[in-house]
Amino acid sequence: MLCLIIISLLILVIAPIRQRFFTAWRFTIPAVAGLVIGICLAAFLVSFGVPAWAMLFLPFVMARGLGAAGKQWFDENLRPPKDRRS
Repeated sequence: MLCLIIISLLILVIAPIRQRFFTAWRFTIPAVAGLVIGICLAAFLVSFGVPAWAMLFLPFVMARGLGAAGKQWFDENLRPPKDRRS
């Protein structure tokens, strides 16, 4: 839990990381939710005898899956993102 707090503070304090994080919010917000859910789910499953490497693998798979699904959902249901290059 302390690790998540430290990562959250680093994202909010370091400007280049903060800018990239919030620019791609359609992916990063669901990905962070997936990471937290994946950590909790992996800890629960390991207590039932799932191999310990699941603690490392499952959170990243959940983050990538929820991030992609969240981005697709936001793109379909909200206005398309503005192109900042023009």
